[in-house]
Amino acid sequence: MTEPQAEQPDQHEQGQAQVPVTGESQVDRALESLQGIESQPLADHHDRLARVHEELHAALNAENPASDN
Repeated sequence: MTEPQAEQPDQHEQGQAQVPVTGESQVDRALESLQGIESQPLADHHDRLARVHEELHAALNAENPASDN
């Protein structure tokens, strides 16, 4: 059995996890939309995560329009 790493605090003890800020508005909005997901029913996670994945994909493609492959 492995022990949790000391430098990674338990999110349940702290409440909601901090949303990282990237400085890219499209990415930051997508990540912010995940705020509070841990309090939602697990069955709802897939749709929310899929939507954020699409938003992040769009943001990355907007930065690199030449790489269509």
